Amino acid sequence: MDGKLVRCRFPELGEPYDEALRQAVVHIIERYDPIAIIVTGTILRGNPSATSDLDMWVLWDDPRRQRAQKRFNGVPTEIFVNPPSRVQRYFDEERIEGKPVTAHMVSTGFVVYDGDSVLSEIREQAARDLANGPEVSDEGLIAQRYRAATLLEDGLDIVDDDPAGAAMLMSAAVEMLVRAQYLAAGHWLPRDKEVVARLHEVDAVLAGHVHAFYTVASAPEKASAARAIFQHAIGEVGFFEWESTLGVS
Repeated sequence: MDGKLVRCRFPELGEPYDEALRQAVVHIIERYDPIAIIVTGTILRGNPSATSDLDMWVLWDDPRRQRAQKRFNGVPTEIFVNPPSRVQRYFDEERIEGKPVTAHMVSTGFVVYDGDSVLSEIREQAARDLANGPEVSDEGLIAQRYRAATLLEDGLDIVDDDPAGAAMLMSAAVEMLVRAQYLAAGHWLPRDKEVVARLHEVDAVLAGHVHAFYTVASAPEKASAARAIFQHAIGEVGFFEWESTLGVS
């Protein structure tokens, strides 16, 4: 372990984060014998909140993968352990889903330990993916909008009889449609906590409707705001005509 530990580099962090990171690295080296370690997250970006954690991305020479949550020096820490062969599959999946979790962690994180040239190749691929944007198909976007419209229709059906249930369904519909609009505009999906805040970058009018939806209280008001969202985004409220590509069962 000592050989790998002395080759580690550490970012400048205040306490309790510096000691937490050092303890986490010792744990990772002892537990996984890694070929690379990257740390990322809001703590590294210098704007942690009370709930911020350390995100540790680990490569090891083993076909298995693991995700673990632990505390080091009182700091919550998430550890993602993968073999290099699995990372490309994550990249491929994330391009289609539109949410580059792995690519963002790998390309923007701080490299604590690099014991194999494969890490440089992976980071280069991650940077290319982030620059190129998502690869969501037109049919995939239509299907996502269809599912959102169906949820909205179900919610509108029960506004009077079950306001709480209607609010739940309408919220799910709006969230699904908003995510589809990010992808339709060629944008990667932002972090969950930034989806509403950054929507103006995609469509300022839609952002206004969405803000209204989430800030009104009653189910009828939410129904009105949801109708405005869908009418603006796809020109339909509820059912709309479409068909999928013929496929073999």
